[in-house]
Amino acid sequence: MAIRVGTQPIIRFYAGPVPPPPTPADIYIAAVLAAGGTLSGAQETAISTFYSDLVTAGIYSKMYAIWPFLGGTSGSNAIDFVNPGGGFDLTFNGTWTHSNAAGSSTAAAAANYANTSFNPTTDATSVTTDFSFGLTAVAGNNNGYHGIGTAAATYILVGDFTSADTFFGSGRNLPGSPGYSVGAFTAVSRTASNAWIAVTTDNAAGGTLTVSATQTSTYTPYNGEIYLGRIGGTTSFPGGGQLRFAYVSEGLDTTELQDLSDAMNTLQTAFSRNIW
Repeated sequence: MAIRVGTQPIIRFYAGPVPPPPTPADIYIAAVLAAGGTLSGAQETAISTFYSDLVTAGIYSKMYAIWPFLGGTSGSNAIDFVNPGGGFDLTFNGTWTHSNAAGSSTAAAAANYANTSFNPTTDATSVTTDFSFGLTAVAGNNNGYHGIGTAAATYILVGDFTSADTFFGSGRNLPGSPGYSVGAFTAVSRTASNAWIAVTTDNAAGGTLTVSATQTSTYTPYNGEIYLGRIGGTTSFPGGGQLRFAYVSEGLDTTELQDLSDAMNTLQTAFSRNIW
């Protein structure tokens, strides 16, 4: 519409509604596709639902990095959901295979690991009082670990699910569970200098969170980067198996860990690789 004032018209333009900015889920999906990954419409919807579920639970803002292993290529499976390309995308070392059906898989060997580039000592707000690390995997043939450290007091680890060994500043071994031979979500979370828990959810428990250990040990920070498929800091106890999900975050309580595992498993269902 033009309105004439004197001899010169004044042109006014009426724009339509402004589209909303992309959500973190939209940005992640675009990064997966740009890296050569493939996603169906239903899978893209599941990714958006995963994000909204974490927001609703009040835990997305606590996430430092999330690795969903989606898209089916090395480049797409490496992408950090929270900040694609921002420094915590995975670097795969050794021999790996990647798919939408199984995530990222490798044999248990010291040369086979994914570097998260996340150093809890420098990248977390407080690794000694407010930190959580966990993953979902289907075990390989060997017992192994994922995490960081060189000794009991410096470990932040989860086991490779042929056993349930989990450490977080302690040398405690946890009892095994039948579900681990198939797969599980396992996490450790520290919420104070002398308070941490290890938790699991698996098919044997029907997805119900189990607190496997409560410890009061303190943690001696290890200055290095968390590895998936091996311990960052040592070549001992390689992990192997199929990696389907991993995260690092601020400390999470049992309700938040249950919400995270539920959202994770719902996401996995869209890719036919859910654990329960």
